[in-house]
Amino acid sequence: MTTFYGFLETGLILILLGMAAATARQLARSVKLSELLSKTKGGKADPERVMLLFATVVGALAYLSYGLHEGLAQGKLPDIPEEFLAAMGSGNILYLSGKIFR
Repeated sequence: MTTFYGFLETGLILILLGMAAATARQLARSVKLSELLSKTKGGKADPERVMLLFATVVGALAYLSYGLHEGLAQGKLPDIPEEFLAAMGSGNILYLSGKIFR
């Protein structure tokens, strides 16, 4: 049975890597990061957008790492830690306050 889980884990990692490569390729072709981070084309990056993008990427990678470590031990996806929810919530509050008060 452990061989099956090892095979399943390897398959899921390969699928995720393939999806990441396809996403990166698509982003490199059609999305300009400068337009993602600013309101106007060619404008300066908005700090709240940079912070939210950074927090989202770091949070997703941290949960992926946590999920692979804890999830394999438990055999299921682990619950999202409360600290992660608090950090993401505060990041979104900062983003929204930047949008409102700008």
